[in-house]
Amino acid sequence: MSTILRTPLNHPSVWRGSDFPADSVWSMTLTSDDLAALESAREEAAGQPAHVWKTLLRDTPAGSLLDRLLRDLTQGRGFVVLRGLPVEKYTAAELEDLYFGLGSYLGTVIPQNSTGEMIGRVTDIGAGSDAARRGYLTRGALSPHSDVGDLVGLLCVRKARTGGLSLIVSSTTIYNHILADHPEYLEVLYEGYIERWLDSTGGAPVSRNPIYDYTGGHLSCCFHPSAIRNGHAKSGIALTPLELDVMQYIQALAMRPELRLEMDLRPGDIQFLNNRLILHSRFAFEDYDEPERKRLLLRMWINLPETPAADS
Repeated sequence: MSTILRTPLNHPSVWRGSDFPADSVWSMTLTSDDLAALESAREEAAGQPAHVWKTLLRDTPAGSLLDRLLRDLTQGRGFVVLRGLPVEKYTAAELEDLYFGLGSYLGTVIPQNSTGEMIGRVTDIGAGSDAARRGYLTRGALSPHSDVGDLVGLLCVRKARTGGLSLIVSSTTIYNHILADHPEYLEVLYEGYIERWLDSTGGAPVSRNPIYDYTGGHLSCCFHPSAIRNGHAKSGIALTPLELDVMQYIQALAMRPELRLEMDLRPGDIQFLNNRLILHSRFAFEDYDEPERKRLLLRMWINLPETPAADS
């Protein structure tokens, strides 16, 4: 178990949703020059390794914009929405190539499942499919969680007919609430839980992963409730009442109206989140009947050379 941080954090990632009266504080918009640089890079990068995007964009307006975005994600509040990507202009393959290139400039895009999928499709595939056990493939609400990887990107291609608002909350703000109200939860948080993802293969999991980790003066959070429930079920080690209380408390805090921030993502918006500083969730939605109109977001997981965390 790492050293337990027992003093509140004072860091830009400690925020409340009510701190942001206007979305201009946390959004950036692609200009025509940015889009031209991205399009040129997409054409030149065809058939090249992913790291070529760094070279192609480094000295362009788009590169400068993405550098600022990355600083906000790793040293600031931990989230940014990048707006203005003309999704209707591209074929599905071209859009994925451009999106993958953006992620490759920020870091290393990593697979999202056992099949090696690099760009995930967040859409409702119907309750009849076995894969629909994964919440992102349904139209239901998703509980607060973080994803695998240092960063997660969600590109909105199409909105639902109604509903589906994105919700985010600062996991460092949650930590400060735990310190103030339930310091007895700290040992559980640092000892961690057994986790197993639904599409994982192999034997029963036995090791524990901490929800909060404090190493080298930096605090980071990894919270995956569905993987925790699956891990404990597969291992045969039941969750204790205290462990359940801790999980439920975090989820309740994350949904408090004054703490969470709601986002109505529009086509062409890309929500980037620092998984170590932010938990995200969504409301349920109602969709269109026509497949070509159904809600669709493209998800990307990105690792950075150094794990982004909050300084204490």
